Amino acid sequence: IAKKEVSNELKEAIQLAKSNIEQFHAAQKTDKIVVETTIGVTCWQEKRPIQKVGLYIPGGTAPLFSTVLMLAVPAKLAGCKEIIMCSPSDKNGKINSAILYAADLCGVTKIYKLFTNCTILCFIYAKYKNYMIESSDISQKHRNAK
Repeated sequence: IAKKEVSNELKEAIQLAKSNIEQFHAAQKTDKIVVETTIGVTCWQEKRPIQKVGLYIPGGTAPLFSTVLMLAVPAKLAGCKEIIMCSPSDKNGKINSAILYAADLCGVTKIYKLFTNCTILCFIYAKYKNYMIESSDISQKHRNAK
């Protein structure tokens, strides 16, 4: 449903923005950098993905699908295995179709319908307990509406 509700013009704009963001962030990927700062002292910089990342995407009356692109694209390029997105619903109880389209395009693996405070608390609790809370407010129909 989400793909059908987003105009072709907006889809093309989202795809172009995603491509530009991918190009920028791909340029930041580097191999391990090793520097001997003093004789016998070696420092290095190594970039590694975290396994899971939680993204909060503003929605409701001000849906910011661009935030999906700016957060999910770098996470995907970094190699994050699980990209969890939380976004509030509009007054009809739905997540904006452009947000869902961008999430699907960027490889978001789970979508939860939660508001700001709930999202932050869930991410903190999940990190503390080492799992993601399964909320009764999960909207699987939105995830399947591609």
